[in-house]
Amino acid sequence: MTTTKIDRAGVAALLSIALTAGCATGSSKTPDGGELDTKDPLTDVRITPDAGEPCPSGGCDDGKACTEDSCVKGLCRYEVKAGFCLIDGACHADGAKDGECHVCRAAQSPNGWTEEASLCADDGKGCTEASCHAGQCEQRVKDGHCLVGQSCLKDGETPTGEECRVCESTSSQTALSPRADGTACASDSVDCTDDICQSGQCKHPLKTNSCLISGKCYQAGDVQPGSECSTCQPSKSTSTWSSAPDNTPCSSDSLSCTDDLCKAGQCKHPTKSSFCLIKGSCYADGAADPQNECLACNPLMAQDVFSAKANGQPCSADALSCTDDTCQNGNCTHLLSPTSCLIGGACYSSGASNPFSQCQVCDPVQHAGTWTQKQAGESCSADALSCTDDVCNAQGTCIHPLKSGHCLVNGSCYASGTPSPGDSCKTCQPGTSTAVFTPAVDGTLCATDNLPCTNDVCRVGVCQHELAADRCIINGGCYSVDAVVDSTGCNICAPSVSTSAATFATGKACSDGDSSTGLDACLAGSCKGFSGYRFELDPSDTSTALHDVATFSDGATWLVGERNELGGATTGLIARIGATNLTDVSTGGGALYAVSERMAVGAGGATAYWNGSSWYIASQVMTHVGTAQLEGVFGVTISGTRTYYIAGGSGTLSRCSTGDNGISFSCQSVGGLAATTGLADISGVTTSSTIGPLWAVRGETAEDIYHSANGSSWSTSGPAGCADSGANPCAGTSGRLLSVWARTASDVWAVGEQGLVLRYDGSSWSKITIPSLGTQNPQSSMTLRSVSGHGDVVAIVGEQIWSATDRDLFVIYYNRTLNRWYTPQVGLSVLVTDPHATSYRFNGIGLDTSGEPVIVGQSWDTTRNEQVGIYFRR
Repeated sequence: MTTTKIDRAGVAALLSIALTAGCATGSSKTPDGGELDTKDPLTDVRITPDAGEPCPSGGCDDGKACTEDSCVKGLCRYEVKAGFCLIDGACHADGAKDGECHVCRAAQSPNGWTEEASLCADDGKGCTEASCHAGQCEQRVKDGHCLVGQSCLKDGETPTGEECRVCESTSSQTALSPRADGTACASDSVDCTDDICQSGQCKHPLKTNSCLISGKCYQAGDVQPGSECSTCQPSKSTSTWSSAPDNTPCSSDSLSCTDDLCKAGQCKHPTKSSFCLIKGSCYADGAADPQNECLACNPLMAQDVFSAKANGQPCSADALSCTDDTCQNGNCTHLLSPTSCLIGGACYSSGASNPFSQCQVCDPVQHAGTWTQKQAGESCSADALSCTDDVCNAQGTCIHPLKSGHCLVNGSCYASGTPSPGDSCKTCQPGTSTAVFTPAVDGTLCATDNLPCTNDVCRVGVCQHELAADRCIINGGCYSVDAVVDSTGCNICAPSVSTSAATFATGKACSDGDSSTGLDACLAGSCKGFSGYRFELDPSDTSTALHDVATFSDGATWLVGERNELGGATTGLIARIGATNLTDVSTGGGALYAVSERMAVGAGGATAYWNGSSWYIASQVMTHVGTAQLEGVFGVTISGTRTYYIAGGSGTLSRCSTGDNGISFSCQSVGGLAATTGLADISGVTTSSTIGPLWAVRGETAEDIYHSANGSSWSTSGPAGCADSGANPCAGTSGRLLSVWARTASDVWAVGEQGLVLRYDGSSWSKITIPSLGTQNPQSSMTLRSVSGHGDVVAIVGEQIWSATDRDLFVIYYNRTLNRWYTPQVGLSVLVTDPHATSYRFNGIGLDTSGEPVIVGQSWDTTRNEQVGIYFRR
C-alpha cells in the first residue's frame, strides 16, 4: 500500500467527493473504501486508498513539532497541538506575529493568521488613528480633520501664511482647499487695488478706472509727471503711461517760428511752413546766412540749414587781380583767370618762374594752382661737388645725383676702392653703398699690433688682432700653450681656461729651490716641496706605521697608525701635526687604519673619539661593531650632531651618532651586507643640513662599489653603484679597490691595485687610463692606496715596480680644470731585491681646507733595523 500527502486544494476536492457519496459527519468511507476525516478540512490529511491496509510500518510522522501524529483506522491523522498554529506548512507558537497586523491565535484559528488592529502603533499625530487593512497597518485621518504635510488641522482651520486656503475634510484630507473667490485677504497697502482671494491665493486686482504705474496709483486722465503728453488711460494700459492724442497742445518752446503739439506721446515743436529754424534761431524766408553771403533761408529746400543762392550772384572781392568774385554752389568763389596762376596766394602770369626753384614755372594749361616742373634733365644750380651732376628731375626739383663709380660719405667725394681715412677695414664700394663706407672683405690685412701671436685681419669691417690657436696674451706678452708665465713655474698659459690671464697649474711639478725638500708641486697657490719625517713614539718601538690622515672641521690635521713595543701587542697610534712636530700623541687599543672628523677606527673594532681635549675609547661603538676589522670612517657634523659611517670586514657598514660630544653613541647597521663582505673605505658628500650621497668600496674578492643616497639604503645598482660583474667598469680586474673619495655628488673617485682608477661623473662610472706613463712604469704595475683632493686637484698615492728593479713610492696629481694628469713624482725608492722592500709604502694622503697635502706611510730604518712611520708635509 502507498500513502500520498495532499495539500489543502486536494483535501477540499476529496471532501466534495466524500459528501457526494453520502458520507456521514465525522468519518465517511471514500469511494475506494478508505476513511476520510471531515472534522477539520484544512488540517493536513493522509488518506489510504486501499481499505483495510495498515498505516506505514514506521508509524505516522510528518516531521512537524506542532502536530500530534496518529494512525486511525489505517489512516494517518495529524492534529495541531494546543497553543500552536500550523500555517502554510510552518509551526508558530501562540502569539507569534507576522508583520504589523497578523498574529497566531491558536484558539481562534490554528491554521491561519488572525488579523488584529490593536497591533498597529499610533504615529503620535492627533488627527490620525491606526488600523489594519489587508494585513497592513495604516494611519487614517480622522473625520473632520486634515493632515497637510506634517500638520494636523480641523475643518475650517487655516495654517499661518495660507489665508486663502482652509481645511475642508469633505473635499480633501491631505491638501488645503481654496476659500471662495472674493473672500477678503491681507491688504497690499495699494489704494487702487482690491485685496481678495482668487483660486486659493490672495490677489490684488486693479480697481476700475485706475492705473498702477511703477508702484503708484493714478486715476484715468492723470498726466505723467514731467511728461505732459503721457496720461493714465486704463482702456489702453493700466501699468504704463499712454500717449495723448496727436496735436494736443503742449508747453511752448518760446520760439515764434514753431508750433507746440503732442506727437506720439511727446511734446514736439515743428517749424512753421514759411520759416527756417537753424541752430536754434528763427529766420524768415529769404533771410541771409550771417556767416556766408552766398547762403539764405529757403523753406522749400530746407528748414534746418541755409540753402545756396543761385550761381553767379556777386559776392565780396578777394582783392586779387587775377580772380572773378561770384557765388558758386553756396560759396563765394574767386575764379582764376585762364592766363594766370595763383600759387601760394600770389598771382603769376603764364611762363613766370618760381622765385625759389629754377626747375618750376607758371603754366596755367598744366597746373594753375601749382608750379609746373621743367623737362627732366634740364640743368640747374650746381652743388659744388665734383662727384655729382646738377639737373632737374621729373618732379621739377633740382637734384644732384652721384656720378657712377663714386661714394659721397659725410659730404666728401671718394672714388671706388678708396679706404676710409684712418680705417683700412672700410672702403668705398658703390655696388654696396654710396653713402657709407663698406666693411672690407673678411681676412683683409690691416694695421699690426706688433704681437707675434696675433693675426691682424679685418673682420666685419673692424681690424681685429685674433689670437692664434693655443696661445695666450698675458700682461701684454705672448705665450704658447703650457708655457710658464712666472718664475714659480706654476702659472702657465692654458687657453682652455683663459687666454688673457695665467692659470695656476695645480698638481704640476715645479722646483722650490730648496734641496732639502722633495715632491715639489704647484699646490695651494704656491710651488713648494715636501719635507719627510720618520716617526716612532719611543726607542723601544720595534714596528711603527702611519695609515691615514685627515683634517677636522676645526682645522687640526691628525695622523693615525700603529706601534709595537718590544715585540708586544700592537696598539693604536694617534698624533696631531703641529707647526714643526707632532703633538697630542695618544696610544692604546688596536691598530688604527682610518680617521675622519674626531673619530679613528681600526683592527678588532678599535674605535677612538676626540672630544676636543683628549682621545678616549668609544666603547658603545665598539660594542656595536664587535671585533670586525674597521677600514674606513666618514664623519660629519650637522646641527650639533656628529654622525659617522663606519666600514670594514665581516659585512660591517654602520651608522653611529652622538649629540653630546661622544659621551654616548647611538649605532645601527645600515648596509645589510653579507658577513663575508669586506669594505676597504667609505666617503661621501654633505650639505649644511643633509648627509649624502655616500659610497663604500669592497676590498676583497670583488671590486663592488656600494652607493647610498642618504646613508640608509645601500646598493651596487647603477648608475651610482657598480657591481663586479659583466661589462661594468669595476669588473674584469683581479686588483682590489682600496680607497674612495667623493668631491661632489657628481665627482667620485675610487682607486686600488693593478693601477685601478674609477671615476663617477654623476651619470655613470668609467675606468680611467692615466696617459704618458711609458712602458717601464705601466699603470697596471701600480698599487694605488689612497685618493683625496681639494678644489681643482685630485691626489693619489701608492707604489709601483719601475722597470722591474725599483719599488717607488709616488704621488700623482690630476687637474680637473685642465683635465690633465701630471707625471708621478717619486718620494722614496728602494730596490725590489731589498729584503725589507715591502715595508716601504705610502698608505694615505689628505688635503686640508687650504689644499695643503699630507702623505703618511712607513719605511725601514736600516740603522735600527726596524719599520718606522713616515709622513710628508709641505
